[in-house]
Amino acid sequence: MQSAVFLILCFPAILCQTLNRHVYVYNGYGSDKIHVSRLVEHLRVRLDASYDVATIGANAVKAGAWAKDAALFMMPGGFDLGFIESLGDEGAEEIKKYVREGGSYLGQGAGSYFACDSIQFDINGTDEVVGDRPLKFYPGICSGPVYAPYHYNDYSGARAAPIDFEFISPTTGDEEESINMRAYYNGGNTFQLPIDNENRTCVTLGSYTERIDNPAIVKCNIYDGITVLAGVEMQFGSTHLDSNDHFLSVIKQQLKPYESSRLRAYDSILRHLGLTTRFASAL
Repeated sequence: MQSAVFLILCFPAILCQTLNRHVYVYNGYGSDKIHVSRLVEHLRVRLDASYDVATIGANAVKAGAWAKDAALFMMPGGFDLGFIESLGDEGAEEIKKYVREGGSYLGQGAGSYFACDSIQFDINGTDEVVGDRPLKFYPGICSGPVYAPYHYNDYSGARAAPIDFEFISPTTGDEEESINMRAYYNGGNTFQLPIDNENRTCVTLGSYTERIDNPAIVKCNIYDGITVLAGVEMQFGSTHLDSNDHFLSVIKQQLKPYESSRLRAYDSILRHLGLTTRFASAL
């Protein structure tokens, strides 16, 4: 009898923990198919097996039901003007509400630009994009490309960007280790120095080593939620780049020595977002 009562009392808590184990990767207009598929594969390997990693389209985001069981909402690389068009104010509001009420958001590449207060992309270039953005998780301007001009039709602007990554404890906020590594970069952004206000606190997790005071990865606490925004795409390792591509073949060799660092750093990011990874870590 006592065991039956125990199960009845604990069932709601167990159910809640079970429901909140879905990871959603946005797959709609604006997202890049290669980025989406690589992220889904990467997250399924790195995250604890209890998570269900799946893609989600614009209409489903607008409907909002996904937020009830989401452990993470992920915006991939692509072009953020497509995100604005496909999600509109309705979709952006659902994402903001989810994060403010305790959710986690990971934005990489275009997903990082999309989450800032405003962006400055390719200023005075042929692909210039300047303007405010709806989510405003990072309360400042993000700008890019940090390195060479971005090209939509080839990888000539891609780099193996040197990154100084800081392993900061997600629980205490103490820096426990800092490493120099390289990460795949193609058209990514940097951020103004982190801005703190009443409802947002931002810290730098990684910086472009060759660019003084240029954060590459930032973590922001937004009301009760957490966001991590990255100008580099650490889900891409040496083995994921095309050896036959003239531009990528060079980058493959530059990334190869940093495979273990890349995975450790990405796992650290996932833990900052409140997720459990499969692999043990010192942090």
